[in-house]
Amino acid sequence: MTAMRGVLSSRSVLRVEGDEARAFLQGLVTHDILHVAEGDAVFAALLTPQGKVLFDFFLAPQGGGFLLDCDAATALALLKRLTLYRLRAKITLGAEAESPISRSTPPPPSS
Repeated sequence: MTAMRGVLSSRSVLRVEGDEARAFLQGLVTHDILHVAEGDAVFAALLTPQGKVLFDFFLAPQGGGFLLDCDAATALALLKRLTLYRLRAKITLGAEAESPISRSTPPPPSS
């Protein structure tokens, strides 16, 4: 048997790029991303000042920025919120139009 693959249409990918992307995200999200290396992915969230979760996502460094794998239903709201916090940071924010998130499950054990 082979592994099963499928595209998760309920997920979206946002991109944060620029010289200050790491510092920008470090000040906003719940995970310490200063030491996250290329090829790693971490789970993080964006909270209200009172500590309630607004958005949760997976965050992965790629190239000169970061990819955020988030729920497709909240992707535009997350992008808008990040844009509000951007102020004068030297970053660009955007949604990845052609970045489907896929999953792969191992084949069932043979009997």
